[in-house]
Amino acid sequence: MRVEKRPGGRKATVARGFDPVASDLSGVLRQLKPKCGGGGTTRDDTVEVQGEHVDSVVALLNELGYPARAG
Repeated sequence: MRVEKRPGGRKATVARGFDPVASDLSGVLRQLKPKCGGGGTTRDDTVEVQGEHVDSVVALLNELGYPARAG
């Protein structure tokens, strides 16, 4: 889990390391977007949420049963 800088100075919180077959990444993203108040996307084994929301994403992923930590 980390915050990456995007073109134009924007930031995105990126969670990596999901098993794309065993994980419901689109379901996770559907729950993250309203909590963080922004958009997002899924790619191969990552979930990206617009903005700097590391604490919120870590808390929700742990609540859903995914082992997550900031760093």
